[in-house]
Amino acid sequence: MKKALPILMLFMAISFVGFSQYYYLPWINAGTNPGGLNNDAEQPATAGWTAICNPSATPIWSSTVTIPFTFNFNGAPVTQYKVSTSGILTFTTSAGTAPSSTSATIPNAAIPNNSVCVWGLSGFGANDSIKTKTFGTSPNRQHWVQFVSYDCPSATGWTYWSFVLEETTNKIYIVDHRSYNAPLALTLGIQINSTTAIQVTGSPTIGSNATTTADPSPVDNTYYEFIYGTQPANSVALLNIAPTTGTSASYAVVPGNITITGNVKNIGSTGIAANGLTIKYNDGVSTVSYVYPNAVASMANAAFTIPTAYAPAAGPHNMKVWVELTGDSNHNDDTLATVLTGADFMPVHKVTFEEETGTWCGWCVRGFVFLDSIAHSSYGANCELIAVHDADPMTVTAYDAGATTMPGFSGFPSIEVDRKVIDDPSYIFDEYTAHIGDFGIADITVTPSFNWATRALTVSAAAHFAVPVAPATGAYNLALVIVEDSVHNTSGGTWDQHNYYSFQSQNIALSGAGHNFQTDPQVIPSAQMWYNYVGEAILGSYTGTSGSIPVTVVSGATQNYTFPAYSVPAGSNPVHMRAIVMLINTTTGQIVNSNHGVLSPTGVTEISNSVAGFNVYPNPFSTTSNVNFNLKNESNVTVTVGDVLGQTVMNVFSGTMAQGDHSIAVNGTNLPAGIYFVTLKAGENTMTQKISIIK
Repeated sequence: MKKALPILMLFMAISFVGFSQYYYLPWINAGTNPGGLNNDAEQPATAGWTAICNPSATPIWSSTVTIPFTFNFNGAPVTQYKVSTSGILTFTTSAGTAPSSTSATIPNAAIPNNSVCVWGLSGFGANDSIKTKTFGTSPNRQHWVQFVSYDCPSATGWTYWSFVLEETTNKIYIVDHRSYNAPLALTLGIQINSTTAIQVTGSPTIGSNATTTADPSPVDNTYYEFIYGTQPANSVALLNIAPTTGTSASYAVVPGNITITGNVKNIGSTGIAANGLTIKYNDGVSTVSYVYPNAVASMANAAFTIPTAYAPAAGPHNMKVWVELTGDSNHNDDTLATVLTGADFMPVHKVTFEEETGTWCGWCVRGFVFLDSIAHSSYGANCELIAVHDADPMTVTAYDAGATTMPGFSGFPSIEVDRKVIDDPSYIFDEYTAHIGDFGIADITVTPSFNWATRALTVSAAAHFAVPVAPATGAYNLALVIVEDSVHNTSGGTWDQHNYYSFQSQNIALSGAGHNFQTDPQVIPSAQMWYNYVGEAILGSYTGTSGSIPVTVVSGATQNYTFPAYSVPAGSNPVHMRAIVMLINTTTGQIVNSNHGVLSPTGVTEISNSVAGFNVYPNPFSTTSNVNFNLKNESNVTVTVGDVLGQTVMNVFSGTMAQGDHSIAVNGTNLPAGIYFVTLKAGENTMTQKISIIK
């Protein structure tokens, strides 16, 4: 028995060493942040972040930071840390010289004990910083430490990475956010001491997985999850399911089917045998079970499609999807939920882009270019574009206040995408692709009527609902925005447009909207500026008009609402205006659908004594439309087509025409998609109508 105690102690020591370790799970191209708590835009930084370190030509340590909750590292409590500009977070706050920015394998003598590594970064640029922020509520908080706009040795690009400390689970994450022109060579991992470390495969030359896009949302993010303990033999995680709630794919016109697909990851240390994994879904009434037929190797992902599609009855259905694996004792990552809905029909969805801009904002000319680009693309007919001006003569105070206080708003220019996300205008095409498939809830019909004599504009809207609306699913409002193109004022001063892209000052080609901003001056005179998509007025409030949609609406019903009359200012040109009506969910604040109508003049006889029945049909069109009108007398007639800058792009007809009805064809085959204006001159009378060419 005297020998038993040392043997027992040796066994206990071996067991402790074996358990005192970390293993990691790579979540490559996860498209999200761990836990989903941090949805802040990565650049420009949103509110609430605290800077803890300034840039430095040689690596330095940050100030010491206290962790805002109880956290254990390697099985022992820690309370503070500091971070180096070379990419090391250490709980050994007494550590001396910061490691260099040249990465190497770990363990390494240059790294302090008890450290987490994104080794190989370099924070010496003027915009480089290390910032912290805590997300969530106790006991499930996350403390983030982000390297913002960081450099890397021998490169001119930038990169964003984060360390994340998670309360209760004591997990550590390393997040790869975004990089640009940054040939990184990093060591990712944890060093316990000079002899013990775990590093991500590929170290010390790991690069960024987010190099293909600089999107500031988590959509391109990768992360590495470090877990204290021993990796279980049998464990599986349900990564995602489709369709997700709110997309058109999560709706089926009754009778119809919805196919459920998804991805699982084997996070156990052993492989899953063929037919060893079961995937199920339940709508609260019945369960469908599917045995996955293929083997799944350790750490591998597997895509699945459940052969039995779901046939929803009318209305929403809460759907639970989960995976089952023998021996998997951790069920926290097994289940996901969505809502699948039976609908009367599929509404036509438009994406609403609201751009925050101002004449004082030199970067905002970027917004001009990208709004103009999508307007003239094949996507333009599926978008509603609004420029929300700030601190200039085109500002609508209530609209500006609502837009600039949206969660996540951090600077100019920005685009709010259906008020669901905020992004830079340069990502407008990506955001269109991401959101055009969202479900529109209802078709919106907009009928404006403008009286030329009184300048009174009346707008009626009809919302035809494809699904029922009830308090449990959220209330809805209609909002009306009056938008004007070709807004022009030669007064100078605050009408002049500032331009930070002047004279090749930025290494970016920026031309469009009738300008080459790299050759334009730093302040473009107002006489040279025509502002498009200007939000001239918002009727009601930023969140819509209360009572415009009843609290309860049955599926298939049409709700009609007429907005209070709007008096068009004398300086505005009605032929350049349109009325955009948005359907807003008052619970989420999101725009679920929108549509517009062009102003239809009444009282035409008061401006034209010789022309009647002027219209262009069809409109919109892709190749050919017809200008229809009636001449009361023989007249000299010209028909032209102009662009949004007032420049003539096509002479359609010029000659003398007899009294009576006429129809003149307009061939738009050679014109790019976009907004144009047909002008009819008959004798002393001139009439103009807006047209849309789609491709």
